[in-house]
Amino acid sequence: MNWQHLVYFKVVAETENFSRASEQLYVTPSALSKAISGLEQELNFPLFEKSGRNSVLTDCGREFKVYVDQAIDTINHGLSTIHENLDICIGKVNIAGIYTMVAEYLPPRIKGFLDIYPKVNFSLVYQITLTVLDSIISGTADLGFCGSFDQKSKIYNNIESVLLKTEELVIVTSKDHPLSSRDYIDFSELKDENFITYRNVNAGIHQIYQDLCDTTGVYPRIAFEAPDDHTILGLVAANLGVALIANNPVLMSKDLHVLHFEEGKVPTRQQYMVWKKGHHLSPAVKAFRDYILDEIPDSV
Repeated sequence: MNWQHLVYFKVVAETENFSRASEQLYVTPSALSKAISGLEQELNFPLFEKSGRNSVLTDCGREFKVYVDQAIDTINHGLSTIHENLDICIGKVNIAGIYTMVAEYLPPRIKGFLDIYPKVNFSLVYQITLTVLDSIISGTADLGFCGSFDQKSKIYNNIESVLLKTEELVIVTSKDHPLSSRDYIDFSELKDENFITYRNVNAGIHQIYQDLCDTTGVYPRIAFEAPDDHTILGLVAANLGVALIANNPVLMSKDLHVLHFEEGKVPTRQQYMVWKKGHHLSPAVKAFRDYILDEIPDSV
């Protein structure tokens, strides 16, 4: 039985369409159709039947796919184990992360890792914290780099996490704002300011902003709700309001002024690396995770 034909069968079964499957497999539709026909002849039962424009599994095909999935998973796991034992680090690492982690924290670490393991490929996707966690749970990302989340929630029972760093949060204004002559601020002084916040109320910093409001009893007017850090800072630079944001040099520009909170009142956010508990990590993913773990300073 041809191993490649089993892989072809799996992809056709999951896409339910020969044309889409051929695109994913980088083979012509005719070659794919011929391979599946040959597999059906070898098995002596039909694997697919037409349903409109799609090709769906027959009862026999559906039962056969269970064993094909198990076989492919077993072989892939075996190859990963052998590569790991041979210290062969190849493959791909799929990462989902919040903007500051993807843009500032990860690039120098990926570069250092690739100096050791040049055959590893990386895929990086920018997402908010909740989406990063969803990507880990669903398995679409191997590793996640995100902000604080409710680690006691049952939703995240299958999430392993490690604290990477703690960031100071600051107030940013435009250079033309009256507060730009100052270096420090108390949140209670911002009651008359127009605030620019994150559109997603589940974003980590938005939650910290709400906590500051509840603690001080000060609720500034929300002038704008923006989807990401860059949009927020663009609005601030245009002097359309002030914002609470992480004190990250990558985000700041000459058009912005940073106001720190007084000592003892500094809000912070935590940054974590996360992965799925009990999930088999490929040698490449495991090696990069361990590389990051080795770099965590003792002071974290």
